[in-house]
Amino acid sequence: QSNLDHEQLDREKTARETRELKHLNTLFSGMDRDGNGTFSWDEFKQSFADAQMRKRWRLLDFQPDECKELFNLLDDGDGEIQTSEV
Repeated sequence: QSNLDHEQLDREKTARETRELKHLNTLFSGMDRDGNGTFSWDEFKQSFADAQMRKRWRLLDFQPDECKELFNLLDDGDGEIQTSEV
């Protein structure tokens, strides 16, 4: 029984992580306002001003004051994040 419980927990965790990644991909695609496959700090920051995007951020437990830190973690140093790499 214990192994079955552990396996079920692993499946649930994997499913939750997959859902969260899909939410992030949708979120990041929505930030690419000019459709060039990347988003800049300005586009990223603007996502917190949009009510729908703000709701999505909250679902992922991110707050506006954490956005610069998150952007810096994802940015490879060129000031833009490629949506295909997220």
